[in-house]
This record gives sequence, structure tokens and C-alpha cells, in this order.
Amino acid sequence: MILTPTGNFGASPECAAPVKVEWLNGIAPFGHAVTATVDRPGSTRVDIPIGAGVSLLTVQTLGVPAFGTSQYVWMQP
Repeated sequence: MILTPTGNFGASPECAAPVKVEWLNGIAPFGHAVTATVDRPGSTRVDIPIGAGVSLLTVQTLGVPAFGTSQYVWMQP
């Protein structure tokens, strides 16, 4: 999975967005999670070993304890 900061909708591309990627598959312990920070320069890569196949994949932004900030994730196939 490639996560790329774009700075859409008036957001600054310099703002970092912490994300958490979770997936379920046939590799013990079956549930897996990786956290990463998406920011400039360039893209952030998260490798997902699919094994026998991924049955569930979620991507979420993690809260930043600061006033007046927010993040979002826009996913494209």
C-alpha cells in the first residue's frame, strides 16, 4: 500500500498525518497492525504480506492531541 500526502481541499502538504493500517489474513496471529506517518517528501509504503489472502483491510487516521487540527484519508484504487 502506498500512502501519499496530497494537500487536497486547502490542506497543507507539509502537515503530517499519522495512520494505522490493520488487516486480517491466514498468517498467525491472523490480526496485524502497522502505524506510519504520512508526510512530505514523497510517499510512505506499508507492505502487507497477504499470505492466503487478506479478508479485511482498514486504514484510519490517528488523533493528534492539538487544538484545531484534523487529518483525513482519501483512498483510491
